[in-house]
Amino acid sequence: MTIPNLIAKNQKRLVETRLKSTYSILSNAVRLSEEENGSGFSPDFGSGWNKEKSKRIFEQYFRPYLKINFQYSDAECVKLSESYSSSATSQKYTDSNGACYALMNGVSIIFFAGNNFDSNNKMIVRAVINPTKKRKVEGKDVFSLVYVNGENGYYLGTYDLVSDKSTLVKYCDNESSRVGGGWTRAGFCTELIKRSGWIIPPNYPIKF
Repeated sequence: MTIPNLIAKNQKRLVETRLKSTYSILSNAVRLSEEENGSGFSPDFGSGWNKEKSKRIFEQYFRPYLKINFQYSDAECVKLSESYSSSATSQKYTDSNGACYALMNGVSIIFFAGNNFDSNNKMIVRAVINPTKKRKVEGKDVFSLVYVNGENGYYLGTYDLVSDKSTLVKYCDNESSRVGGGWTRAGFCTELIKRSGWIIPPNYPIKF
């Protein structure tokens, strides 16, 4: 195996391991929170998206059930949120409405709390697999998860809005900042990996 292929293989393994463990860690936090706060607990979302609300809801409903390495400052959080659509393009995504924390598994998360009038997906988490990397690429270094309030309470989900796998691959490959109804491509890439058992599939459109 050549050096570039070996590096790519190790990068894939890192993504698979960290993404799966982060999903497990955050899912367990939801379960523990519901045990204490009640099934389908109802945070006061209010209206709009802002970092103060994101911090308040995360600190109340999730942080007590997570092992946090450290919390980012507001300026550091905005910098952490910066990601690119590919390794070569100049187009990037940034967001100042999140609350940022470093988990013990090496992944940093950005938590966003939404609006009362949203029917679902009021809480979103962006998982930054390589937080120290200067140029973070969506679907390679950054992935997205959503908290879904289902029939049996909250659970951590992915962007399962697309049933057709070829469309899912297309959305994951789309370099626009918003695809598939306004979501970032990182969410569809996460769903693609999850459907493959947390293994990056052979037809994954983003190269390592």
